[in-house]
Amino acid sequence: LQLSAMDENDPLDRILDPATPVVLVEMNHEGCHQSSPDEADLMARLAMRLMRDYDVSPEQIALISPHRAQNNAILRRLGELLGDDQEADTMPPVDTVERMQGAERDVILFGLTSSDPDHVTSEFLNHPNRFNVAITRARKKLIVIGSRTFFSAIPGTEKGLRDNACFKAFYEYCRESGKESEGLVRYESLPERK
Repeated sequence: LQLSAMDENDPLDRILDPATPVVLVEMNHEGCHQSSPDEADLMARLAMRLMRDYDVSPEQIALISPHRAQNNAILRRLGELLGDDQEADTMPPVDTVERMQGAERDVILFGLTSSDPDHVTSEFLNHPNRFNVAITRARKKLIVIGSRTFFSAIPGTEKGLRDNACFKAFYEYCRESGKESEGLVRYESLPERK
């Protein structure tokens, strides 16, 4: 991935930096189940930055989340950011993990969405095969966005613990990578929405 004239002090550019091909963005939101306005906003802003500031074509980007409600929120926000004159064929695909299976893109943005303590340990969200599909769609850059609640939750069953193990391992990988780069980016709050 070639992105030029990046601003190392800009939080979006730190996430997009090609020197770090895998980034986990840990967000501080709570109570979200099938849609998270904060995650939708961040994913849309990252996609817009790639397309508008770095001339990455929409065909090179995909935005993935487990829930259709979240995908609709991402599409609405991306449409707002790109403007009313934006044509549908110039939008990157925004879809569920299952619908992206078999497809690859240079940049994948995968949002986990949920931060509701009653749902973050669900079998649906913690399905290891779904996570495997999502993270293996990226050719050059993978950005995973999830809530602090999701990554700190501990499932209450043995099967849940086994299924959730890949998420914990991914979190630890990004945390360890973050010592030298920005493998794990924590957001207490998003920069002002524009």
